[in-house]
Amino acid sequence: MNAQEKKWTGKIGADSTSRHTGLIETYNQLILKIFNTWPVMYQVPAIRSMLEVCAGSGMNLVAIKKIMPKLDIHALEINEQACAKLKEIDGITRHNTAILNFKPDRV
Repeated sequence: MNAQEKKWTGKIGADSTSRHTGLIETYNQLILKIFNTWPVMYQVPAIRSMLEVCAGSGMNLVAIKKIMPKLDIHALEINEQACAKLKEIDGITRHNTAILNFKPDRV
């Protein structure tokens, strides 16, 4: 594990998760408002799956899931506390590992 990964698996990552957890609903309202004025997300039927790297507590994923509910969503997060928050989001697959250790099941 490199120095950057050690920081994000520890207190820095945990603090970031704690700060963002209380903002999820406000953030989602903002994201949905932005996407409603930028309808390209609704016009891309070829997108069937996505992977968010450094997903944190999942603020982006919750908003994207609302916009594209059938999307197969994967979240990659190195911090255990943040990954625990991701477990609260229905319909996503979580991967608690560093990007350099991530082994996708498909490309």
